[in-house]
Amino acid sequence: MAQQPEPPCYLLVGMDKQAPTPKELKEAIEKGGTKERIQAVKDMIALTLNGEPQTKLIMSVIKFIQPSGTTTSSNEKNDASVHTLKKLVLYFWEVVEKVDAQGKLLPELILLVDFLRRDLAHPNEFIRGATLRFLCNLKEKEILEPLAPTVLDCLVHRHSYVRRNAILAITNIYKRIPEALPDAPETVEQLLAQETDVTAKRNAFLMLFTCTPDRAVSYLRSIMDTDLGQSQNDVFQLAIVELLKQLMQTNPHEKSEYITVIFTLLQSKSQAVLFQCASTLLALSSSPTAIKASATTLVNLLNAHCDNNVKLVVLGKLEDIKKSFPETLQELSMDLLRCLVGSEVEIQRRILELTLDLVTAKNIEKVIQFLKKELIESTDSTTPVAKGETDYRQLLIKFIHQSTVRHRQVAPMIVPILMDFIVEDSKPAVDTILFIREMVHRQAELREEVITKLAIHFNAISATRVFRIALWILGSHSKTYEEIRNIMSALRAALDPFPLWLKEKTEEEEEETGISTAGGGATVREDGTYVMAVVPEKEEKKTEVTSFRSLITEGDFFLSAVLASTLVKLVCSCWALNISTKEKEHVKNDALTMLDELIQLGIHKQIDADSHERLRLCKKLIGVPTNPMTKKYTEMMLKGFSDMLQEEDDAKQEETQKEEEKKFVPIDQPIHFSQLVRTKRGDKGALIDLEDVSVAAKNEVLSNDQNQKMKNVLQLTGFSDPVYVEGTVEVHQFDILLEMLVVNKTEDTLQNLTVELGTVGDLRLCERPQSYTVAPGEEVTIKANMKVSSTEAGVIFGNIVYDSTKAGSDQTVIVLNDLHMDIIDYVHPASCNATVFRTMWQDFEWENRLIVATEIKSLREYLDHILKHTNMRCQAMSTSLAGEADFLSANLLAKSSFGEPVVANISVSKTVNGNIEGYVRIRSRSQGIALGLGDKITIKQKG
Repeated sequence: MAQQPEPPCYLLVGMDKQAPTPKELKEAIEKGGTKERIQAVKDMIALTLNGEPQTKLIMSVIKFIQPSGTTTSSNEKNDASVHTLKKLVLYFWEVVEKVDAQGKLLPELILLVDFLRRDLAHPNEFIRGATLRFLCNLKEKEILEPLAPTVLDCLVHRHSYVRRNAILAITNIYKRIPEALPDAPETVEQLLAQETDVTAKRNAFLMLFTCTPDRAVSYLRSIMDTDLGQSQNDVFQLAIVELLKQLMQTNPHEKSEYITVIFTLLQSKSQAVLFQCASTLLALSSSPTAIKASATTLVNLLNAHCDNNVKLVVLGKLEDIKKSFPETLQELSMDLLRCLVGSEVEIQRRILELTLDLVTAKNIEKVIQFLKKELIESTDSTTPVAKGETDYRQLLIKFIHQSTVRHRQVAPMIVPILMDFIVEDSKPAVDTILFIREMVHRQAELREEVITKLAIHFNAISATRVFRIALWILGSHSKTYEEIRNIMSALRAALDPFPLWLKEKTEEEEEETGISTAGGGATVREDGTYVMAVVPEKEEKKTEVTSFRSLITEGDFFLSAVLASTLVKLVCSCWALNISTKEKEHVKNDALTMLDELIQLGIHKQIDADSHERLRLCKKLIGVPTNPMTKKYTEMMLKGFSDMLQEEDDAKQEETQKEEEKKFVPIDQPIHFSQLVRTKRGDKGALIDLEDVSVAAKNEVLSNDQNQKMKNVLQLTGFSDPVYVEGTVEVHQFDILLEMLVVNKTEDTLQNLTVELGTVGDLRLCERPQSYTVAPGEEVTIKANMKVSSTEAGVIFGNIVYDSTKAGSDQTVIVLNDLHMDIIDYVHPASCNATVFRTMWQDFEWENRLIVATEIKSLREYLDHILKHTNMRCQAMSTSLAGEADFLSANLLAKSSFGEPVVANISVSKTVNGNIEGYVRIRSRSQGIALGLGDKITIKQKG
């Protein structure tokens, strides 16, 4: 007789000590006490789960352990250790192999039936209930059928624990042996009408729902007139919802009746029931009333629930609603924003992203008023600063920025409020000043108020970047003489006292500086002694040093250069006004005074060459304000910002057009009617499963074009090989589909032809391809799926194995060519603003630095070449890259299929010989993607 193959083991259970031998287990079972037997049963369960069968000990267990608690004294029956042993032995019967190689029940297990019957009639409810629970998982008909009448008698037991498990056991028996309990549905239906225990009632309803749906529907209709949302418990309500899902699939013509029941259940106090009802309405109805009720329920859940995981799930549902029914959610935008209070930063970010597209001209004012209130409360000094308060404020400012750009009529309402936030030394201050700069440029009516408030708050600013942007606003948008004079006064006050650079005193000078006797003299007292009158010097007036002066004097020469450019723009604007020459000269002299101080400070502080050149140029331009070059200098700066905003608007418009194109449905695309879909009888939950899969498996195809697929055909064997194989690789977001065409070029039939594959890297073969029998000249298409776990390069290798029908021929193996997976297949272009890019550049720890070695002569051509072969996107504006120059610096960004960002910086320049030199620096959170992109650039950069 051939030896039976060893069954597979799906679970390994760790053991603290060495596994006992069968002899030791048998001795503990037969001669040990209760504690020893408990440990022996635990060891047998663990060994069975680890793939070591314990069928030889079945008789010992039946003879010495199974009678415990059943045929022993009353004192032992109530012992807790005996109950533990009884529960463990039931677990053992559940996991032990109960059939032989032919699938027949082991003969010794027939003896178990009598013991189980006694336990089902046991006076202790725990033993009864545990035995009934065991019968729920039993498949063997030879054991279940004799016990059916005893199980049915347990339905009238006084304890609810026995009744609820008896119903589950009856369900299992009725599914497997309907003839053993022909009246079970009727009996359970009668029990359902009288049962008071919630769990038992739910189990009875599920039994009718599973075995005889008509009786479940009949019972549901009998209670539809009652208040299901308030009178029933949540576990029973969830069972009703599950039934309604299936009924609306099998009987779609009665959907309106069942949806009414779901609307009734929306009054439930259970949050689990509310979520299930809302999800069911989304899946089974597209009417505006149902969608609004579902969305309202989800928003209320988001506001009431405290678990962040639940909030994330609910937000995912709301995002799905927004894609198909944005008008419904627009009415709930204010309710969504109220969920911001008390939530974590990630939840707040998701809520704001969801609400951004819901803001319209009708609700923009209410939204801005609410966010303005939140901003003011977040800066209230009486409220302690909570964790993430700064991030929350930054999210609010970003949301206000994006909303105001779309609906500019609310800018006068919010911009004055935001002026108070620029004085903070934090990221929200930078976001605020950037928003103010854009609004002032887009809406001229805000200019006067912003310039006035900015001049007043200038000395209170503390962040250097905020200073630079504020100076740009003041210099570019000051139009009147009063504004220019106020700004010049504010700048002078921020730099006082002059001079900016003071020579340090030597030790001798410090010793000479002491108590002065000026104005005093020696006087003689009545007793003849001399007294020297000491008159102290007048104390110098102390001037408070502003943060602006501190940054300048501590060596922030970039800020000095920005100040110089602002002075040029102020003088140029003043010279264009119709005012007296004296007033113009006064502004010019003040600007030159400040510039001279900056230049002198730079000389003593070792200023860098670029900043020193900029200061000298600005001084020259201020000296001749009527020079056309001065006017062009100021106009070019404002034009550059206008071009940047225009390019951002064009990019957003292009993205919007692409989204609209995705919604376009071709005229020849078929229409699917769910009512006409043929489904098999008993196919339950198909619609709900499809919905869940569509949400969970958002697996975008990255290279699904047929022409592109044909270009990527790879030859895996030679033309002279007996079997020709070629393959195509289709890369999805999280997996790879390898499709191979296998051609039998021999004159023999190839049997058991199999493709054996292996992987290197973070690739994992999902399942082994099946074997084929291939006739002479026949073609076979073999597919293999592989999972991808990270963004790293991988290799697929393997061979073809087959048997020939020729007599005496051995197994033949043909080695396949290796398939190298390109990391570019997992990388997609991405965009972000400069602040986010700078943050990622600082946070990412892995860096790959490459030396540029290329034969390309043009800097722009080299940049385009790198972008083409790395799937990255340049973050610089096209206008800033226009023209010719001897150097180029650009930031690049991409994201992997797993949402992992990777940033890069290209800094190159032209040599005297016309060659390109420089560096490419790549940074990411993980090492694999940085090294993979670096290798790709090294191979492709030569041109």
